[in-house]
Amino acid sequence: LLADKKRDILENNLSKKEKELFELLYKNIDNVVSYESINEKVYKDAPMTQDSLRGLVKRLRKKIQDYEIKNISGIGYILRAKPTK
Repeated sequence: LLADKKRDILENNLSKKEKELFELLYKNIDNVVSYESINEKVYKDAPMTQDSLRGLVKRLRKKIQDYEIKNISGIGYILRAKPTK
C-alpha cells in the first residue's frame, strides 16, 4: 500500500529536487533526516539556503496528501505516513 502511494507521488509531476527530497525522506521514513544530508543529497549542485529548503518542502507538502513532512527545529525533517481514516 505505501509502495503504491510512493509510486503515485513520484509520477505526480514532481520537480527533480522534489523527487530527490521525497525519496530521501521516504528511505528514512519515521526518522529525522538532517539538514546536512538534505544538502548533500538534494542540493549537490547549488548551495542550500533555509529559504530554498522551506520553499521546496512547502511545494512538496502540497503534492503528497498521504504523508506529512514535519520540521524538527535545528535538526532536519521527518516524513510520516498520515493515518488512514
